[in-house]
Amino acid sequence: MADAERMQINLRRSPTEGIPVHDLAGAQRWMIGHVETQLVHGGRVPARLLYLGDGWVETVELGRMDTLGHEETLARMFVALGLQRPNVLRRFRIGEVLLRQDGRMRRAAAILEHTPELETPASQGNEGGIGGTWWSAHRFIGQATDGHGALHGDGWVVLEGTDIAPLPEPIREWLDVGSAELQAIEQGEERSEQSVPDVRAAIAQLTIPLPEEPAKIAGIFGSMIRQELRTQGLSGQLLFAASMTTVERWEVHGRLPCTVDDMLRSIASRDPSLIAVGHVGLATLHLNGEARRSFYCEVERGGARGRWMLPILRDGDPLPADHPGLEMTMGPLGEGQVGWLGVEPGVKLNLEVVGVEGAGGPIGEG
Repeated sequence: MADAERMQINLRRSPTEGIPVHDLAGAQRWMIGHVETQLVHGGRVPARLLYLGDGWVETVELGRMDTLGHEETLARMFVALGLQRPNVLRRFRIGEVLLRQDGRMRRAAAILEHTPELETPASQGNEGGIGGTWWSAHRFIGQATDGHGALHGDGWVVLEGTDIAPLPEPIREWLDVGSAELQAIEQGEERSEQSVPDVRAAIAQLTIPLPEEPAKIAGIFGSMIRQELRTQGLSGQLLFAASMTTVERWEVHGRLPCTVDDMLRSIASRDPSLIAVGHVGLATLHLNGEARRSFYCEVERGGARGRWMLPILRDGDPLPADHPGLEMTMGPLGEGQVGWLGVEPGVKLNLEVVGVEGAGGPIGEG
């Protein structure tokens, strides 16, 4: 019998919203998009465990633990944490593996989800088989000419089952517990930063009527920040709120004590004249079958949402240097989707504009 090992890990819990944890296919699509965005923007997929619950995600960075000789122990830890953590609804492991293609080993991004049996006892995960079912997806990846990650091939290869034998070997090791036993898992929970985030606001006047369509409002916000995003990138949270005559820009640096969604709800609740709110983030945009790094601005007005997408330009890019971005209609809020306007935040922030810093001039076309 193998010697029992003691593992020490750090769990980081973060508030989140919009992950469809109760929808199997939706959660898996979200995870694929999450991994694609990490790869395309960051150049790699860090090895980690992700445990999703209602309104939160717990992350374990594997780092140097993900080395040869620890595969069975890490597999056992992945399963055990998924069983022992309270209120966990989804259990994922993500990272990079080497897979053989045409006689050579190639880099691939990989996702594995384990779903234990409903009647699995809490003690399982320390001894015996893993039980339950699994789902996996992998895709070959590489390095783009700009140094960021690139997705190769026609799409993700998706597999599912109960027996782990059909899994490609490096991914199979993520669930192959073998004879590994865990004496204990010492869990240290990373505390959120105690410092108050730096929040700044600026207000500008609108010289044109605010459009009805959220996508067109997102385009107006995008026109304000297009050049800034291209030259400086996105270093913190960037949010907008608009009335019929003004636009507010909110910048947040530091860790929020709530989700971005609740930050937007707190901003919207301060002033009844605000009729549209939105935020900026990183995304992967698929153009002509190619995954492109991009920024997005998502806006809500009147119970519907729209997006503005800005592809990040590259040397020799066929897109023009002054590309204005793409406006996309998302439609009414879906069933179970909680809005930003007129909704009480779960964590309310006391936001008061005590001064206007860097207020811009009038905003019109362009």
